Amino acid sequence: MVRQVRDVVAKSFPDAVTLDAVSRRLNLSSRTVERRLHEEGSSLRAIKDASRRRHRTLPLQKSDQPVAQIAPGLGYARHLDVLSACDAWTGFFSDRLPPARAGRCWNGL
Repeated sequence: MVRQVRDVVAKSFPDAVTLDAVSRRLNLSSRTVERRLHEEGSSLRAIKDASRRRHRTLPLQKSDQPVAQIAPGLGYARHLDVLSACDAWTGFFSDRLPPARAGRCWNGL
């Protein structure tokens, strides 16, 4: 199930994908998708975060722009969502990420 949901999320990128949209694409109920992901130790949020990490490394490493200017292109509604994700992965929270930190953040190291 994780692989299937990951594929749906990747194909939808950079558009945000909801549980309902994933469920429709897989021809399953939302509850079934949630349950199966939980059984495999995952969640839609975790899969979306991992997808974002994979697709976000380069822009943050190459740009000198503040995260607030980059966030929409990364699929985040607010720049604080980017910073919160990075903080959760690395413990580093700043509106500008030096290249070494950006790489650590988006690679989940």
